[in-house]
Parts: sequence; structure tokens; C-alpha cells
Amino acid sequence: MIEAVGLFDTNAFIAALNREPAIKELARRFESLAITGISVGELRFGAMNSNRPLENRAEQDRRLRFFQVLHTTDSTPDHYARIRLSLDRRGSRIPANDLWIAALAIENNLPRVTRDAHFASVEGLTVLGF
Repeated sequence: MIEAVGLFDTNAFIAALNREPAIKELARRFESLAITGISVGELRFGAMNSNRPLENRAEQDRRLRFFQVLHTTDSTPDHYARIRLSLDRRGSRIPANDLWIAALAIENNLPRVTRDAHFASVEGLTVLGF
């Protein structure tokens, strides 16, 4: 079954850069792919912090042309707050950037394509691991 849009996490995008077969197969399940501006920031940091910053940035840019980049909206902070409150009340925590990414995924009703198991603790979020 082909789904409309899959929201790639930073690690899923990197797996695609590395041409990992599992992510390639998973990407075929979607008509189109998306990534958050937050993940793009993480990618940019990784490129800048590498031994080949210009080459890595250029490769990111080449691949990002195939992704819709989602940015926060006026509603995103409300989703963030609900997710964080729910996790805090259960004594569960996930990294701050991942809270924002989860908020965007829920706001846009998109499944997360990720290796990060902690996304499974976010209620209402569909997680597709690889």
C-alpha cells in the first residue's frame, strides 16, 4: 500500500544518503517525502562539524530537493506542549528537538520514519522503524 507522505527523521535522511537498502525500500511506500526544518538544522550541524563540510552540505542540498520541508506553524507549540506534558506525566522524556519533530508529525498527521525508538512513547504518533 502506498501512503501519501512519509516524514523522515534526521537519521532516516542520513540512511538515505548512505543508500541503505532498508530505507530505500521503506521510502517506496510513499508518494512523497518530507523532513522538518529542525532535522535540516541537525543535518547542517553535522555537515559543518565534519571533515568535508562543503561536500556534505552540497550532497544534502541535492537530496533535499526531493523532500518537502515542514516548518512550525502557529499550532505547533500547542502540539509540542501537549506531547511534552503527556510524556512528563508518565515520567518519560525525549530530546527537545524530537519533541518539536513529533509535534510537526502529529500536526500534519504524518508517520515518522526513524530509528529512534523513543518516538514510540509519543501518543498519537505513527512510527515506522527501519
